[in-house]
Amino acid sequence: MEIQQCWSRFVNAEKLLKQGSWPEAKHLFSQVLDSLPSHVYHALECKQTRPCQFVFLVTGLRDASIYQSSILNSIGEPQQAFETLNRCYALLQFLSLEQTQLIKIVYAAIEESTDLVLSHMEAFCASQHSAEWTQKFNELSRSHHSIAVLNPHTNPTPNSHY
Repeated sequence: MEIQQCWSRFVNAEKLLKQGSWPEAKHLFSQVLDSLPSHVYHALECKQTRPCQFVFLVTGLRDASIYQSSILNSIGEPQQAFETLNRCYALLQFLSLEQTQLIKIVYAAIEESTDLVLSHMEAFCASQHSAEWTQKFNELSRSHHSIAVLNPHTNPTPNSHY
């Protein structure tokens, strides 16, 4: 799907969500989330991508994931809700490890989006009132800390090159 179609579906899904039309919004967000990660990777590889464009894609992915997760949880699909957030979180973490000039410039925005998704994951796991979900979040939290320690943008080594 072209980026313009993706954006149009995102905007329409937001409107439908605000109107309470969850099934239609879920369908559109699903299409957006199927397509948007490839646009993010393409933008990362494209030398003409401006930082503001990349941040727009990342925040769109974040917001679509949060919206979709909320819908899925509300309709009784908690595992899919968590997986939606987790896929976004993983993509953001992988992006944050990229050592490109673009990522160096937009790192703070990626980190902010990652933290927001992580906070939604924490709230989601806590709302499940289950030891299993608490354990999932504890494992995720530990890996989040480990990645932060290894991240070249937060802990640059003398030999790091961008």
